[in-house]
Amino acid sequence: LFDKIRLQNGSVELGKVSAKIQDGAHHSPKNVFDEKSDNQFPYVTSKNIRTNYMKLDTLKYVDADFHDSIYPRCDAKIGDVLLTKDGASTGNICLNELDEPASLLSSVCLIRGIENQILNEYICFYLQSSTGFQAVIGSMTGAAIKRIILKTIKKTPVPLPSIEEQKKLCKTTEKLLKITGNIAEIY
Repeated sequence: LFDKIRLQNGSVELGKVSAKIQDGAHHSPKNVFDEKSDNQFPYVTSKNIRTNYMKLDTLKYVDADFHDSIYPRCDAKIGDVLLTKDGASTGNICLNELDEPASLLSSVCLIRGIENQILNEYICFYLQSSTGFQAVIGSMTGAAIKRIILKTIKKTPVPLPSIEEQKKLCKTTEKLLKITGNIAEIY
């Protein structure tokens, strides 16, 4: 579905239609907590990012000092695209499901489309298509740990149909994913 639109529409670099493309903290927090308490914030790592959903049962928490040091630069909002950019799960992508401020580790990239130009859902589904996936991970770097660098993510070509067409594509894709999920469950 998303691979065919590439042939019909011009493409733009993802960075040109994104309000933000940023990874999380490049240093580890001093303290990580298994349960949330006052003045603590969710700490999202690649372990929490799966294809089309967040694995929240393994979510950890960080203190306000660590959170306040990273959040102004990487302010994840509900509905933002979260992409695992290094490690074993490189390329996993979903929309942020947390409706509260959260801190991200550097293995997670936040992508936020420019409103009225590109939908976050559309970015998420396109980067999961074979064409989009190959465009974003095709030139991974690193000898031991493979990673996608921010520069590559920003330069990833993305077809840009109208917002209405993006909405239609996302709706159709959601229906197909639901049908596929139902078939897998029955099987």
